[in-house]
Amino acid sequence: MDLTGSSCRMWHDTGDGGSGVARRLAGEAMLVPLPRRLSARLPFPLVLVAALLVLLVPARADFRVDVGDVIEIVVTAAPELQRRLPVRIDGHIAFPLIGTMKVAGLTAAELQDQVQAALAAKVFQRRMPDGSQVDIIIGPDEVTASVVEYRPIYVNGDVLKPGEYVYRPSMTVRQAVTAAGSYSLVRFGTGDRFAETANFEAEFGALWAEYVRIEARIWGLRKLLGQDAPFDFSTLVGGPITRASATQILTLESERVAAVEADQHRRRDALVRSLKECDDEIEVLAERQKVEDKSAADDTEELERATKLYGRGELISQRVTDARRAVMLSASRRLETTSRLMQVRRLRVEMQSQLDRLDVELRMVLLRDLQEANGRAEGLRSRINGLMLVRQRTLDLPDAGPSAALKPQVMIVRKDDGGRARFLADEDTELYPGDVLQVSVSAVTPGGIASGGAVNGTVAVR
Repeated sequence: MDLTGSSCRMWHDTGDGGSGVARRLAGEAMLVPLPRRLSARLPFPLVLVAALLVLLVPARADFRVDVGDVIEIVVTAAPELQRRLPVRIDGHIAFPLIGTMKVAGLTAAELQDQVQAALAAKVFQRRMPDGSQVDIIIGPDEVTASVVEYRPIYVNGDVLKPGEYVYRPSMTVRQAVTAAGSYSLVRFGTGDRFAETANFEAEFGALWAEYVRIEARIWGLRKLLGQDAPFDFSTLVGGPITRASATQILTLESERVAAVEADQHRRRDALVRSLKECDDEIEVLAERQKVEDKSAADDTEELERATKLYGRGELISQRVTDARRAVMLSASRRLETTSRLMQVRRLRVEMQSQLDRLDVELRMVLLRDLQEANGRAEGLRSRINGLMLVRQRTLDLPDAGPSAALKPQVMIVRKDDGGRARFLADEDTELYPGDVLQVSVSAVTPGGIASGGAVNGTVAVR
């Protein structure tokens, strides 16, 4: 093997003594130590080449936390504080002793440092088995924060099962394509074209119907949240669902929205009526309490008068006993009225709290359902986009024949600080959470002629 010759040719071809290669590799790599024995045995030119090809190891950009990731925080001194926290849509997480903290955009190391700094020297009251509480001061070395679930990736284009897939650390394009059923061969005539087209049309129609139902549900949820905007029928362009069919789906969703609103009104009216009844009973009990207070005072005064007369021998003991019994009876009635009044007032406070929380609780449920519906719609859009490409090419492209080779091309759309970046990748390229893969496969005949389309930004739905 003429490593020296090939290496020297590589240096010569650059036209600048290899400095251009060095600059390009240095921009994409980090230095690692060169084995001393290897450098001692190789000729000087080969040592230089090895220094660039062997010692320069590709360095990956730091992974950054984003919406959809799940963070796990563990405090060894307080196991009950362990939490798995999804990164919310605003990029924050919420954790006891910290409150809310923005984590979107942080690297794994920055996440660990910020959580440690926020919890360091915090005092946590830990309940012991005997019921006592012990104050624990959290040390920074007792806190770990890591990403345990990553936002998914999406695979579109010439794959058998386009859609959303779970991201695994160090996942490559090859693994993602394998998870999506490998490359799609339908449009190259490798099977029964009519049967495959019929299957695609059936799946295409089913996905569109589900997509329209989800869009209608999103429209209904937004309407319940006070965002009373008309349904955007432009989202149906390119699909098999007619405006009339979509209108029927919207009518059913409108009925559901009306039912939810009516149920909310009924619950609110019931609470308002209960509060009115409590107010009426409180008013009655307050008046009764005044009467019984006066009656108890009169009975007490009568007892004092009877006791004085009995002491002078002007009244028999039975009259004193009756007066004392009347005082005890009036005190008992007053105690019962006071107790009932306190119960009704407490009940009124609880019902007022329920009334105050009624709209807030419904809004929280609606926001959660809206988030889930948006996620499902995004997944359906990805699957429809992939099927759309296959559907457009299945009938248009000629059969490649059994002797054709497949040439895949993968475009990765990745979120970065400047927005969305697009670049071509090979099958060994490592993916990052949230990546979108647009796969295009061309058939190369024995004569070297390729058929098929290149990767582009065409979408079926938005």
